[in-house]
Amino acid sequence: MSDKVMPRFLALGEVMIELAPGSGQAGFDLGFAGDTYNTAIHLARLGAEVAYLTEIGADKFSDAIVIMGEANGLDMKACVRTQGELPGLYLIENDQRGERQFYYWRDNSAARQLFNSDNKLQHLLDTVQEGDVVYLSGITLAVMDGDIEGRFWTFIQQIKHRDITLVFDPNYRPRLWPDLEKARTAYKKLIALCDAALPTLDDEIALWGFDNTEEVLRFYRELGVAEVVLKLPDAQAMAVFEGQCVSRKSVYSGPVIDTTGAGDAFNAGYLFARFSGMDLSAALEMGHQMAAKVIAVRGALPKRGDAAEGEVNY
Repeated sequence: MSDKVMPRFLALGEVMIELAPGSGQAGFDLGFAGDTYNTAIHLARLGAEVAYLTEIGADKFSDAIVIMGEANGLDMKACVRTQGELPGLYLIENDQRGERQFYYWRDNSAARQLFNSDNKLQHLLDTVQEGDVVYLSGITLAVMDGDIEGRFWTFIQQIKHRDITLVFDPNYRPRLWPDLEKARTAYKKLIALCDAALPTLDDEIALWGFDNTEEVLRFYRELGVAEVVLKLPDAQAMAVFEGQCVSRKSVYSGPVIDTTGAGDAFNAGYLFARFSGMDLSAALEMGHQMAAKVIAVRGALPKRGDAAEGEVNY
């Protein structure tokens, strides 16, 4: 995956209205986030060229999503805007350790309609011609069900035919998959088409029933994934590529305020480093630095300048 010329990224997914605990005793701060949107913004802040693909409404909250994306360097021109549709919404609740619980209202979100017509599919295919890397997640995969599923897989197959690099964060969320076997079938199909994957051990255990890291890495290797980055408990991660296997633990020792979006930030740091030509160890370190920046503040997307001491600033 290493390259010396930074590619153009296209991230695909869902942006939601975020209600995060406010800094005071009561109330919530309103923001906008989503796993692939978070990663896209971090990549853009680091200096990568990134376009975001989703469907949103024509309301003021959807306007704010576009404004926020553009203010952070994203190309939002390819977003589908549909009158009468609305973004989904989620609320974050944190415990004393910063670990979070989510409450979602997303069943009717606009993003679920992204592949519901041939015209939209063609629009997306036209857009990806301008990119080198497509980034998506298991949450993206989960909302592409029902009547739109066929067009989604057509889109993925066209990506592979055009020799575009496909990067996947499995990000398995059981509540989005009432049918476990359907989830496994969809995941296995997509993983087999990926060039790189960034799974999390806990998610892999929940989805596949694996017992250890070796089983996870073997599974991805047998499906043909060239580069695998496995995020582990206790702020550790390991990367495997072309026979190399490197592990790194985060050196961050500051407060953990909110872990929301930490994995998304890690992914951005790792991908930016690798496509900049850095080796596995340096890329893992940059991923950890980006994650540390996020856990030190509330919400999935810290404001510019909200960096912990010694962490990446942008």
